[in-house]
Amino acid sequence: MLNKLERTHNPVRSSFSMPGAGFLKLVAVLLGLSSQVHAQVIEDYASAQVSMTANDATQQAAAQKAGVQRVLLRQLGDADLMKNPYVLHALDKPDDYIRDYQVLSVDNSKAPYALALNVDQGALDKLYQQASLTAWPVNRSKVVLWLAVQQDDGDRVLETNSPLAVALQQQAQLRGVPFVRPLLDLQDELAIDASRVWGGFKQPVQDASRRYEADAELIGRLTRNGDNWEGRWRLMLPSGEDKDFGLTAADREEMAEKVMDKAATLLSAESRLAQASQGGAYFLTVSNITDFNRLQRLENRLASLPLLSSYELNAVSKDQVEVKVLTGAERQTLINALTRDAALSLVIGGDEQHINLRWQGASTDE
Repeated sequence: MLNKLERTHNPVRSSFSMPGAGFLKLVAVLLGLSSQVHAQVIEDYASAQVSMTANDATQQAAAQKAGVQRVLLRQLGDADLMKNPYVLHALDKPDDYIRDYQVLSVDNSKAPYALALNVDQGALDKLYQQASLTAWPVNRSKVVLWLAVQQDDGDRVLETNSPLAVALQQQAQLRGVPFVRPLLDLQDELAIDASRVWGGFKQPVQDASRRYEADAELIGRLTRNGDNWEGRWRLMLPSGEDKDFGLTAADREEMAEKVMDKAATLLSAESRLAQASQGGAYFLTVSNITDFNRLQRLENRLASLPLLSSYELNAVSKDQVEVKVLTGAERQTLINALTRDAALSLVIGGDEQHINLRWQGASTDE
């Protein structure tokens, strides 16, 4: 059996210790400790498994290179970064970056073997430093899929168990993107339908996504054009920014690979942007925090934002709290991220470092 890897990561750091009386004392006890809730941790961040048709030295060597390449792509996120000369040199000597590996027998007649490897994370971190590359952290934003497909008769339907939806999830796993396909049960049907997804209506998509605790939404609108599939896609990023892109593919598997390559590139780029200038401080004054339940929900909201490197409760007065946050994001990007799900609304006032907000709550707030 392979040894379990010990991984390190940089979760959001929080400090919610509170002065005051009444429910404030309770908050001081319950929230005066560090929180490590931040997006979702990638389990196979530093490992890979590669199929082999035979168990010989040639195939093992090829599988070792492919495995290290797969881990590098998962940790960097952007395929263009794989062209870095230091990365290319590392792939010529994959042994230098492998901690351990073993060959497994698998139930597959075409490829009855697999090489499972764990990388030496310290060696990879040194490589990134030499190459001036920033790795995509192990804590990553979870993406929920909303896929509408136009049928031959012109009808548009939502899909979650189709070959494309399944292929997207498989590609997401390869690229290290936490990914969820919606249940499309009665609750989803009441919240959203194919016409709203096809129209790209933002609010219904965000409302329907809330139950899945996702940080980002991937909207797909797929049509058949002759021998090809054409897709119009929108990735609603955690920062509140939307990225639209169109893709054409010969089949759904190729479409899934292209979509997830684009998604991983955009998500990792946003993460790197936040890391590049970490340390920018903002002070959030949040009103309408009338009880412990609302304060706890506010902390959960802050803990779910990947662009925050830390947050700390500074002061409490009546139904208002002040929170200091550190982020590499610009002010407007931070505001977009805070208000994207309508739980918080922007209040007029503030300045370059101070942002005034009001807790609006969600449907489950009360």
